Amino acid sequence: MENQFKLSSDGKRILYYGDNKLIQSVQRMVNNKADYYDNIKYYLRDILEYGCISGLETELIYYEDTIKFYRKHKAAIQDLVKEMCRDMGGTISDLFGDKWNAEDIFAEEDQNQNLLTWFAYEEICQMILDAI
Repeated sequence: MENQFKLSSDGKRILYYGDNKLIQSVQRMVNNKADYYDNIKYYLRDILEYGCISGLETELIYYEDTIKFYRKHKAAIQDLVKEMCRDMGGTISDLFGDKWNAEDIFAEEDQNQNLLTWFAYEEICQMILDAI
């Protein structure tokens, strides 16, 4: 598969040449950080080291925002989780450990939706960083 990501010539923006709406949303959010980093790779590395839980991604701090993001991209996020579970040969509980509320198997509660949003954001950031 051809690389769908490129780094802009100034190193401040991610260019994405695909039509996945989830990836487009993450790309937009990442690119919003361009003014705060000399090179957007530094932001991606920070997200991957500290996670969304750190508050680095200001658009995904509050449940109101993470739940909205999850609901907008639910199918794509679920596909990402399925792929990850299949790749690791485990279950969603194996993937998230005690952070996952096992009683909420369909991710209908805020806690699991928040967790899945952060997971998707961080996984796509990893995908972007690996590609550029």
